[in-house]
Order: sequence, then C-alpha cells, then structure tokens
Amino acid sequence: MPETDPPPRAIVLCADDYALSEGVDRAILELAAAGRLTALGCLVQSPRWPAAARALAPLRADVDIGLHFNLTEALGSAWRRTLPELLAASHLRLLPVARIRASLEAQLDAFAGALQMPPDYVDGHRHVHQLPQIRDVLLDVLERRGWRPWLRVTTPLVAADRAGALKARVIAALGAHQLAARCRRAGWPHNPAFTGIYGFNADVPGYLALLQNWFARMPADTLFMCHPGSDPARLAVDPIAPARCVEYEVLRSADFTRLLTQLKLHPARGRSRYGPPLAPGGETARAL
Repeated sequence: MPETDPPPRAIVLCADDYALSEGVDRAILELAAAGRLTALGCLVQSPRWPAAARALAPLRADVDIGLHFNLTEALGSAWRRTLPELLAASHLRLLPVARIRASLEAQLDAFAGALQMPPDYVDGHRHVHQLPQIRDVLLDVLERRGWRPWLRVTTPLVAADRAGALKARVIAALGAHQLAARCRRAGWPHNPAFTGIYGFNADVPGYLALLQNWFARMPADTLFMCHPGSDPARLAVDPIAPARCVEYEVLRSADFTRLLTQLKLHPARGRSRYGPPLAPGGETARAL
C-alpha cells in the first residue's frame, strides 16, 4: 500500500525567556523576524525589559507576545521562591496568596505598561502557572481585568524519547491536567497539545532528531516550546546556556526549514489557532 503524504498541520512555535539576557533576546528576535517563531514569552521583571519591549515593535503584527510569569528567577528585587519550595507549599496550599497575586499584578502591569496591550498569552517560567493556588490566582486576576489571553497547558504531551516523556509527565502531573480542565469548563483559549520537553542535553544533530520525532507525531495546533539563545559564556548563571545555543543553531538552519516543509507544518500564531481572547460572556476581551 503506497504511503500517503501527511496532511498540512499548523504549529505554534513558542520561545521562552525573552528579556533574560542579550544573547537570548538577540536569538529570539532574529528567529521571530525570520518566521521561525510565532510566539515569545517575556520576563518583565528583568532590568532589560524596557529596552527589550521596544525591540518588539516590528514583530507585533506577526508574533504572539506573552507574559512568562516568573516566581523563581532572580530578577532584580522581585519576590521569589525556589521551585522545590513552590512545589511543596502549593500542593500543601500554604503559599502566601496575597504575595502571588501582587507579583502577578505587577508583572501584568509591567507588560501592559511597556507594550500598551494585554498579553496575547500567559504561561509560567518553569511552568509555575499550573501549580495549585497559583493557577487559581492567575485565572481570577485575568477575569477581573477582563483579559482572555490563551494559556499554555503542558498536556496532552508529545514526547520524543523515554527520558523526555518522564520529565514531561512529571511537569504535567504538577497541575497541567487541572488547569486544562478549568480552561475547558470556562471556554478559555489554550493549546490542545504540547511538546518540546527534553533534558537540555542534545547536540545539534540530536536536537534536530528530537524535532523530527516530535513534529512527525504531533497533532495539528500543537504548541512547541523552545529556549533559544546565543551566549554560551553565561553558563555560570544560566545552566542551560549550551542548550540554548544548540536550539538556536537548529532553529535558524536550513534543516529546520526543510523539516517543516517535509512534514507540511505551517507556523501559526496561537491567537489564530486557539481562538481570539474572549471575555466570559463571549465578548472580545477589553483592551487597555
């Protein structure tokens, strides 16, 4: 029986950690301008944020710009906790909810103040937005503002290898299923599938092989997460700096373009695939 060509599928290509460093920003801006990214998440607590926000102006018509909500990264004097502390306290429901709310409100204000628009989407640095208590605060704050960005959920997942599958299942188990269920009940825009998780330990051929595996098996409209960067010297303060450089080299390569063409993948914005941001009554969410 002859093989059939794969049907055309949309894919949302999402880079995390914009405004983290000069190398990360440079890589993300280049890839987005070349159509290799269709969404980017911003760390607005970074001292780099005001200048980084201005650099986004040429991309705003073509790329979703989101808030990468941070509670763990040391950025300025922001309140934060380690990820293990957040995991333990959130599942015991011992987090200081007022502090979480204040941090989220401040980050949303910083985003909107710099870009004069609400975020197209919201996710969490190290996926903290999915944790108990934090996801409740997130949905409540967005509802009160009348904003309906799409939200990133990490389930159902598409894994490329056994190690990546285990890591992805652990991440999803921390609250992804509950957040996805809340989104479905409330009609909240969110991605229908998720991929991109691995051990940050691949070289260029290895990462390209992971992409081949992920992209060949994922359903249409899957959200692909990546962390490109171009500054390997940051290893002392950024343990995944080498992986960022590998991802950047692959995503900017002709091999990546050929892979998208071969698999009939069409890079698309989440806003166009997951639905426009809607208010609870079905009306378009309020602008600023």
